[in-house]
Amino acid sequence: MSGMKSMPTPAPGKHQKILVIDDDLVICKFMEQIISGAGHEVRVVHDGLSALDVIHSYQPRTIFLDLVLPDVDGKCLCRIIRDQGDATSVYIAIFSGLLVEEQPDMMELGADALIAKGPPSQMAEHVKQVLVDPEGVRERCFSGEILGADTIQPRKMTAELLFCNRHFGLVLQNMRQGIIELNSDDRILFVNEAGTSFFNKPAGLLVGVPLISMFAENDRPRVSKLLASRGSERFAIPDTDPLALHHRFFAMESLPYTSELGHFTLIMTDVTRIKRESDVRKEEEDRLWRIINRLSDAIILADAEGTVLMANPTAEKLFGRSKSQFIGSSFGFPLMAGETSELDIINKDGTVKIGEMRTVEIQWGDQEACLAAIRDITVRKRTEEDLRIAKEKILDQQEKLIEEERLKVLLQMSGATAHELNQPLSVLLGNIDLMRHVDQNSDAGALCLDEIEKAGKRIANTVKKIQDIRHYETKPYGSTSRIVNIEQKLHVLSVENSDDDYAHIQRVLEDFDGIRLSRAATFEDGIKLVDDISPDLVLLDYLLPGADGFDFIRALKTKDKEIPLVILTGQGNEMVANRLIQEGADDYLTKSRFDRESIAACFRNVMEKGKLKREIRSAQRKISEMATLDELTGLYNRRYFMEALDRERARAERHQKALSLCMLDIDLFKKVNDNLGHTAGDLVLANMGEIIREWSRQTDFPCRYGGEEFAVILPETDLEGARVACERLRHKVAESRVEWRTGPIRVTVSIGITENRIGIKDSLRKLIDRADEARYHAKETGRNRVKIR
Repeated sequence: MSGMKSMPTPAPGKHQKILVIDDDLVICKFMEQIISGAGHEVRVVHDGLSALDVIHSYQPRTIFLDLVLPDVDGKCLCRIIRDQGDATSVYIAIFSGLLVEEQPDMMELGADALIAKGPPSQMAEHVKQVLVDPEGVRERCFSGEILGADTIQPRKMTAELLFCNRHFGLVLQNMRQGIIELNSDDRILFVNEAGTSFFNKPAGLLVGVPLISMFAENDRPRVSKLLASRGSERFAIPDTDPLALHHRFFAMESLPYTSELGHFTLIMTDVTRIKRESDVRKEEEDRLWRIINRLSDAIILADAEGTVLMANPTAEKLFGRSKSQFIGSSFGFPLMAGETSELDIINKDGTVKIGEMRTVEIQWGDQEACLAAIRDITVRKRTEEDLRIAKEKILDQQEKLIEEERLKVLLQMSGATAHELNQPLSVLLGNIDLMRHVDQNSDAGALCLDEIEKAGKRIANTVKKIQDIRHYETKPYGSTSRIVNIEQKLHVLSVENSDDDYAHIQRVLEDFDGIRLSRAATFEDGIKLVDDISPDLVLLDYLLPGADGFDFIRALKTKDKEIPLVILTGQGNEMVANRLIQEGADDYLTKSRFDRESIAACFRNVMEKGKLKREIRSAQRKISEMATLDELTGLYNRRYFMEALDRERARAERHQKALSLCMLDIDLFKKVNDNLGHTAGDLVLANMGEIIREWSRQTDFPCRYGGEEFAVILPETDLEGARVACERLRHKVAESRVEWRTGPIRVTVSIGITENRIGIKDSLRKLIDRADEARYHAKETGRNRVKIR
């Protein structure tokens, strides 16, 4: 402010335009008399805004300014006047009754003279000095003199009030919120530093400006409504719907106080961060619902009372209700957070679907809500029921077979006991016959003998049945067919080192036309022939040179061979039989009981057990496929996709290898379903699965992600390699067609690709989302194309 001393000074004694700014009418009248009496033109205003309005048109040469005004602070007004381009050379004399206590800094204010209001005669003299010798007065004041201060005693209370005022002003200036004081015409009287930064203008350019002019046209109605409330708190502009100003966002409210002059204060809060976070959340919610609307699972959002707030298209289809029927209605099923339940969904046509529902609690806006995901498991439940029935049948058959095996071993071990029981019965019957001839005249004796005979025959028949159990029994399978037909063609490998025993085996098996017999004399030859001829059944001598039955069973297991195995031994003891069966043999025979009937029963039993084992493996394989494969397309399902993506990404990170992910869906697939029906849609999906399987490499993981969406994990493939491969796939799909009764169906696909960024800890969800974004971009830019994200 040293330049202040070089400002042009009003020519002393010449006619000047003088402006007096003071709200004290007596002082104003007094000043008019002094100034006009000295031959100068004078104009008087009573507040700061009026002064600013007059200065531009009146263009005074000298200004007498009071520090205490009803609207704008005098010190602030002084700085504003000095900063205005057409008023920089104006001579400003501060005259106030507070100068002695306040001791203002002239350089900071931009003032030229300081006059203390005191006795009228002295104040008149000081005013005349300014008019006559302005430069001399300026030099005196800059040296620290306040004209008239020597006649005024400092007032302690005034000084304390000024201190409080300065402290309060400092607090206002350092607040993070914008503080704006307005007059009764809604013009700005005061703005703190935060407010000037919000408006992106200095205070000097804001004072006197109508507040509403600072905002864009679309925001002015709300600002006008706030101003009309005049501090009544009946209206505020919240952070949820803020005002826009210079690429920032602000909430605004008024203090519940209005002065006698109609002045009131507004508080302006920067909510840019909150607004942008809210916009991001809204964008994420919108994007979430876009994804939810494409899910193959039904998604229901309901409030705490069970009233539906949102439902995706899959839910509409599953429940047979439109969105308008859903929204606002009761869901109808209990929503238990964190639990999984099954729903029986009865549609209008009477069909019943089974849904598996999982529910979680979420915060939806300002209320608690439940988000339920319902998967249509009707087909799965039916399959599970079919498998359960099949399993029960298999278990029942297994129990019967186990019981028969147990009986067979026991009967083989108890064959002598049955013979010993049969012999006394034969003697008993013979003696009874003799007794009949001896005592023919006794009717009572004859009657008793008849009863004994009947009982004895029953015992004999029972023993006969026990001896013949399973040898002639066949089991039904389906309607009239048998599980195993012993007359079917069987290739039997006999591992037997004894020529005599093998000759006996040959003689017994010659009675069966369908059996072809091969022989191995040693353990090693037997194992080799298992590989060479793949027999349907192996007859194994328990004791071989250098090996036994346990060695052979273990060798078969190492080769992963599941061939029915019957052990032959002359050491017929139950312990050996149980151990061999536990080790993996299917049946057990002693060479002494190797006859046609025993062989027939044994072979039937073994082949039956083998068939049951195959059925069990088939059922297990089917269950495994159901857990990992999509039934319609034959591709991996979504659950397996998530597991594979997690696994392959970890492998890529570990070995620093590239990994790409492509997400694709069939363009306009809904039109296929709507126009041609879901059967046609299923054919298109199945054809798509076949194309993707043929296109993908053995190391890739092609999956059905849901609905018409597919995903393919491409290990050790960078973005460019993935793009080239996906372009080939896109052409294959575009060139293919599905035959339909109304004509061939042609479809295209939109494909999005992203790459795993090594070293960046992105979640699987982010990786999938990037590929999804690329796919959305492909669809938005015209479909039938490949885009990279």
